[in-house]
Amino acid sequence: MSDRSSAEQVGLDWLQRQNVLRAACDHPRMAPVSPPTVVQCPATGCGLEGAEDGPGRYPACAILAAAQLESNRGIHMELRDLKPEEVTEYKRRLLAAIPPTGSIGNISLLRELGGDDDIYWAVRDELIRDGALEAGRGRGGSVRRITVKAAAPPADREADLYGPILATLKKDWAQDYRYGDFDAEITARQGRRETGGRWSRPDITLITFDAFRYVPGKHLDVITFEVKRHEGIDVTAVYESLAHRRAAHYSYLLIHVPAREAEASAATIEELSHEAEEHGVGLVAFGAPDDYRTWEFHEEADRNDPDPADINEFIDDQLTDGFKDRITRWLR
Repeated sequence: MSDRSSAEQVGLDWLQRQNVLRAACDHPRMAPVSPPTVVQCPATGCGLEGAEDGPGRYPACAILAAAQLESNRGIHMELRDLKPEEVTEYKRRLLAAIPPTGSIGNISLLRELGGDDDIYWAVRDELIRDGALEAGRGRGGSVRRITVKAAAPPADREADLYGPILATLKKDWAQDYRYGDFDAEITARQGRRETGGRWSRPDITLITFDAFRYVPGKHLDVITFEVKRHEGIDVTAVYESLAHRRAAHYSYLLIHVPAREAEASAATIEELSHEAEEHGVGLVAFGAPDDYRTWEFHEEADRNDPDPADINEFIDDQLTDGFKDRITRWLR
């Protein structure tokens, strides 16, 4: 066996001269070629066991060498008698029989697809070379799909949450907190416009309007929301929300924690909750931005009493002209 590599090369040369190439690949069965050959390689007499089907036996060294040549060329002899559309259809059927996730055994696929085993192995190998499948382990071998994950868009994925959260705040949150007159908008998307420095711009701002029978004047509360994804979050997010309290009556940190990540993120959320409680920041973890039933309140925000001048400056710097006009009309 030590001279198997040299035997394969000699066997390959011999097969080329005889013009009887045979692709064995990793197929456990090696059907005969025609014309019949001899058991031992005439050049080396290596005596390696060969295929037994048909009228002759063929030296394994030569068959393996020929298989390697065919594999390198990307050609399977089992498929040469099929039309291209037949090969394409078989590939489609094979892929359809493989589950989207997990693996399936070759034996199971052979039973399901039926037909010629040689064609199955040849098509399977082409799909592996094409990058559509990968071979796995298990009795008789297995295959699984290769899934190419789509790259995240260059924009901050956090921004995908703003719209659904805003809708939930306007509908469910406002009803839960029994707001009367209110309005809210996304304040994160302001480009390079100067808005007062680092951490001065909340992602979403909600303002409530109230007038009381026995208290003179009209009153508004500014409520800010900082939105974060669970990946890589730390106490810095709490401090960012805390910075908004300079001009807000209530400040909240909203953290997106998908249900599948809830257990893994529990310790981090607990740590952030302690820090939020220490500074009067509200903390809510939610599974779905558009499903208020998944919003879990870990800390309620403490009421703050910001300087009216800071509130006025915040409104002027952070809100759109349309929002500011609505506030002006309400205060008349």
